[in-house]
Amino acid sequence: YADAVTLAANALLTSNGNGNIDFSGTLDGGRSLQVNTGGTTFFRSVVGGIAPLASITTNAAGTTAINTTAVTTAGAQSYGDPVTLGTSTTLTSTGSGAIDFGGTVGGAFGLTTSTGGPLAFAGGVNIGTASLTASTVDMNGAFATTLGPVAVSNSGLFTKGPVGSIVSAGSFSVSGNASLAANVTSTGDRKSTRLNS
Repeated sequence: YADAVTLAANALLTSNGNGNIDFSGTLDGGRSLQVNTGGTTFFRSVVGGIAPLASITTNAAGTTAINTTAVTTAGAQSYGDPVTLGTSTTLTSTGSGAIDFGGTVGGAFGLTTSTGGPLAFAGGVNIGTASLTASTVDMNGAFATTLGPVAVSNSGLFTKGPVGSIVSAGSFSVSGNASLAANVTSTGDRKSTRLNS
């Protein structure tokens, strides 16, 4: 899709031959988008900048490349496949939807999340910086930044499972309750209001 796309209805896009599904232009419309392919799903321009999508779902096969500065939905964002950041990006759910990464997340860029709902990382994360705002934050794999800090702003519980550690190239901070079952290594300050480890 080389031009701007507006969803007028809920959309299910499928490539049975594992082809790439590429959004080169902006993507808007208050409808749900589901993408199923064993290839790569590309978001190259702002998503939901004019009219937030209802939700975004990608399947477990293939990969997703987020090469845009912003993805905004009213509801959930569920990335079932590995995600690569091609630029620093902000993922926002205006309606407190869940933001869920079912695979790994990589790319030497910043990841910012903003939702009143839960945020979860099922796999390992290796990115530039992280600024994570959500009700609850759940990290199940190793989590590393290579260019700067890890900042977690959570109204509920922030949990880190025992698989892998947290490695921050800058400071590490948590604003809410935290339960960590793994080591934390940072080159800057470590700050937490309520930490259980």
